[in-house]
Amino acid sequence: MISAFGGIVSRMPIYSALFGVFMLASLGLPGLSGFVGEFLALVGAFNAYRWAGVIGMVVVILAAWYMMWMFQRVVLGRAAGEPADPHDNTLPAVTGASGAADAITTSGRSTSTVFRSGRMSRASSC
Repeated sequence: MISAFGGIVSRMPIYSALFGVFMLASLGLPGLSGFVGEFLALVGAFNAYRWAGVIGMVVVILAAWYMMWMFQRVVLGRAAGEPADPHDNTLPAVTGASGAADAITTSGRSTSTVFRSGRMSRASSC
Protein backbone atom coordinates (compact mmCIF):
# COMPACT_ATOMS: atom_id res chain seq x y z
CA MET A 1 0.00 0.00 0.00
CA ILE A 2 1.17 3.51 -0.77
CA SER A 3 0.29 4.76 2.71
CA ALA A 4 2.75 2.28 4.25
CA PHE A 5 5.66 4.12 2.63
CA GLY A 6 4.83 7.55 4.11
CA GLY A 7 7.62 9.75 5.43
CA ILE A 8 10.53 8.35 3.42
CA VAL A 9 12.15 11.80 3.16
CA SER A 10 12.91 11.87 6.88
CA ARG A 11 14.66 8.47 6.77
CA MET A 12 16.24 8.50 3.29
CA PRO A 13 16.64 12.07 1.97
CA ILE A 14 19.02 11.22 -0.93
CA TYR A 15 16.75 8.43 -2.13
CA SER A 16 13.79 10.82 -1.93
CA ALA A 17 15.56 13.45 -4.04
CA LEU A 18 16.52 10.87 -6.67
CA PHE A 19 13.00 9.49 -6.63
CA GLY A 20 11.69 13.01 -7.29
CA VAL A 21 14.04 13.57 -10.23
CA PHE A 22 13.15 10.20 -11.77
CA MET A 23 9.45 10.86 -11.22
CA LEU A 24 9.70 14.19 -13.06
CA ALA A 25 11.71 12.53 -15.86
CA SER A 26 9.04 9.88 -16.32
CA LEU A 27 6.43 12.64 -16.65
CA GLY A 28 8.30 14.12 -19.61
CA LEU A 29 9.55 17.32 -18.00
CA PRO A 30 11.59 19.33 -20.55
CA GLY A 31 15.31 18.69 -20.24
CA LEU A 32 14.88 15.22 -18.76
CA SER A 33 14.78 11.79 -20.37
CA GLY A 34 11.12 11.35 -21.28
CA PHE A 35 10.47 14.74 -22.89
CA VAL A 36 11.61 14.10 -26.46
CA GLY A 37 9.73 10.83 -26.86
CA GLU A 38 6.55 12.16 -25.29
CA PHE A 39 6.66 15.39 -27.31
CA LEU A 40 7.25 13.62 -30.62
CA ALA A 41 4.53 11.05 -29.93
CA LEU A 42 1.98 13.77 -29.16
CA VAL A 43 2.96 15.88 -32.19
CA GLY A 44 2.63 12.82 -34.41
CA ALA A 45 -0.74 11.97 -32.88
CA PHE A 46 -2.03 15.50 -33.44
CA ASN A 47 -0.83 15.46 -37.05
CA ALA A 48 -2.40 12.09 -37.84
CA TYR A 49 -5.63 12.23 -35.82
CA ARG A 50 -6.48 15.23 -33.69
CA TRP A 51 -8.72 13.16 -31.41
CA ALA A 52 -5.84 10.78 -30.67
CA GLY A 53 -3.67 13.75 -29.71
CA VAL A 54 -6.37 15.06 -27.37
CA ILE A 55 -6.71 11.65 -25.74
CA GLY A 56 -2.93 11.49 -25.42
CA MET A 57 -2.84 14.89 -23.72
CA VAL A 58 -5.57 13.85 -21.27
CA VAL A 59 -3.61 10.70 -20.44
CA VAL A 60 -0.43 12.75 -19.89
CA ILE A 61 -2.27 15.11 -17.52
CA LEU A 62 -3.82 12.23 -15.57
CA ALA A 63 -0.46 10.46 -15.34
CA ALA A 64 1.19 13.63 -14.03
CA TRP A 65 -1.54 14.03 -11.42
CA TYR A 66 -1.17 10.42 -10.26
CA MET A 67 2.63 10.52 -10.11
CA MET A 68 2.64 13.73 -8.06
CA TRP A 69 -0.10 12.37 -5.78
CA MET A 70 1.94 9.20 -5.26
CA PHE A 71 5.14 11.18 -4.62
CA GLN A 72 3.37 13.29 -2.02
CA ARG A 73 2.02 10.21 -0.20
CA VAL A 74 5.18 8.10 -0.40
CA VAL A 75 7.91 10.67 0.15
CA LEU A 76 6.31 13.59 1.97
CA GLY A 77 3.44 11.82 3.73
CA ARG A 78 3.16 10.88 7.39
CA ALA A 79 5.05 7.76 8.44
CA ALA A 80 3.07 4.81 9.72
CA GLY A 81 2.24 5.32 13.39
CA GLU A 82 3.18 9.01 13.35
CA PRO A 83 0.60 11.20 15.11
CA ALA A 84 -1.31 13.82 13.16
CA ASP A 85 0.17 17.31 13.07
CA PRO A 86 -1.99 19.72 15.10
CA HIS A 87 -1.00 22.57 12.75
CA ASP A 88 -2.15 20.67 9.67
CA ASN A 89 -5.37 22.66 9.29
CA THR A 90 -4.30 25.14 6.62
CA LEU A 91 -6.34 23.56 3.82
CA PRO A 92 -9.45 25.76 4.28
CA ALA A 93 -7.35 28.93 4.26
CA VAL A 94 -5.39 27.87 1.19
CA THR A 95 -8.56 26.78 -0.60
CA GLY A 96 -10.26 30.10 0.16
CA ALA A 97 -7.29 32.15 -1.00
CA SER A 98 -6.92 30.16 -4.22
CA GLY A 99 -10.66 30.44 -4.83
CA ALA A 100 -10.50 34.22 -4.48
CA ALA A 101 -7.51 34.38 -6.83
CA ASP A 102 -9.35 32.21 -9.36
CA ALA A 103 -12.44 34.42 -9.17
CA ILE A 104 -10.36 37.55 -9.78
CA THR A 105 -8.44 35.93 -12.62
CA THR A 106 -11.46 34.51 -14.43
CA SER A 107 -13.61 37.60 -14.00
CA GLY A 108 -11.62 39.37 -16.72
CA ARG A 109 -10.49 42.20 -14.51
CA SER A 110 -6.89 43.14 -13.94
CA THR A 111 -5.51 43.32 -10.43
CA SER A 112 -5.14 47.08 -10.67
CA THR A 113 -8.90 47.52 -11.05
CA VAL A 114 -9.72 45.05 -8.29
CA PHE A 115 -7.18 46.38 -5.80
CA ARG A 116 -7.29 50.05 -6.71
CA SER A 117 -5.47 52.47 -4.49
CA GLY A 118 -4.70 56.12 -5.03
CA ARG A 119 -1.10 55.36 -5.89
CA MET A 120 -1.93 52.69 -8.48
CA SER A 121 -4.64 54.73 -10.18
CA ARG A 122 -2.29 57.67 -10.67
CA ALA A 123 0.44 55.38 -12.01
CA SER A 124 -1.90 53.68 -14.46
CA SER A 125 -3.23 56.97 -15.85
CA CYS A 126 0.23 58.17 -16.96
